Amino acid sequence: MFQQASIPPWNGPYFIPDEGVTDALDLAGLGGVEIRVIIPHISDSWLVCYSAYAFAGELLESGIKIYRYEPGFLHAKVTL
Repeated sequence: MFQQASIPPWNGPYFIPDEGVTDALDLAGLGGVEIRVIIPHISDSWLVCYSAYAFAGELLESGIKIYRYEPGFLHAKVTL
């Protein structure tokens, strides 16, 4: 799914991907697929916040763009 999408879907405010998702995102990013992930700068859970940032380095190295939503807690569910 990610390999064929121009912008793959991510749905929800909690970005804690498992190994299968990170592998698919890495592969798609390295293959030239434009991927953008928005994570909240302020979370309702410190564990979720630290977990989301734990994956950031690997994804950034694959060309994936990660943005922080700073005005408040982003709880939108969007799929493009």
